Amino acid sequence: MKRRRSALFSFTQDIGLGNAILFIVVVVGYLFTAPAVEVGSFSEHIRLLVADIRDAIPAAFYLTFSVDVGGSLLVLFWNLMKRQIEKYDAVIAAEAKAEGLAEGLAEGKAEVYQEIAAWNTRRLEAEAKGIPFDEAPPSQNGTPDAS
Repeated sequence: MKRRRSALFSFTQDIGLGNAILFIVVVVGYLFTAPAVEVGSFSEHIRLLVADIRDAIPAAFYLTFSVDVGGSLLVLFWNLMKRQIEKYDAVIAAEAKAEGLAEGLAEGKAEVYQEIAAWNTRRLEAEAKGIPFDEAPPSQNGTPDAS
């Protein structure tokens, strides 16, 4: 049974939530690391907070985009390498199978030759002694011929 290969870009389905979390973490992290400013009123505090968020969004977007693209490239590279390794493994397996088949045929031929040589030796010994020899010669499939 052949295993179904996954698509090269199948990893893109799983990155949306990770990107959103990273983006929010960067924005909130920027807000917590921003220098403290003394403000007089709540509205001024909100205005400064919005300004800080406005400044943090491009950096968060750039960082999220960089991590996303870098990770995607790594996963794409990994998927391509995995496919190459599978192809290489298939070639090695086919070569090993062919080599094993050739070795098996050679061993089988050697065994048949030994059987025929042993039969011929028995036949010649019987002929030399003048004894009738009724043994059928071995065939190539391992059973004596019926002739």
